[in-house]
Amino acid sequence: MLLGQHADDQVETLLLALSRGAGLPGLSAMAAQFERGGVVFYRPLLQISAASLREWLVQQQIPFVDDPTNTDERYTLQPHSRTPAAGFGRGFSAIPRDLCAQRPARSAGAGLAGGSRP
Repeated sequence: MLLGQHADDQVETLLLALSRGAGLPGLSAMAAQFERGGVVFYRPLLQISAASLREWLVQQQIPFVDDPTNTDERYTLQPHSRTPAAGFGRGFSAIPRDLCAQRPARSAGAGLAGGSRP
């Protein structure tokens, strides 16, 4: 099964974990591939920023829908989804590549020290 999380989601996951007080063992990137209940899941877009993905979709004239919960203040992730882009400005697009470089998936409990989270 293919999932649509992109590099901005990867950064958001890290920031959310930090905001919840996660220590080093609790900080981990989303795995590019994982299995749950006998189903293999892939996240092929983790190296692509949301802006790049939207730009490509527009160029290809492929319709898409933005998740309305991204701008809904009732949801926990919303403040984090706007904060990184505003805080880092143009440099934000480079951050996911640096933080979320593809690595082989390791145990979920290993955190930033080398692990990935499903």
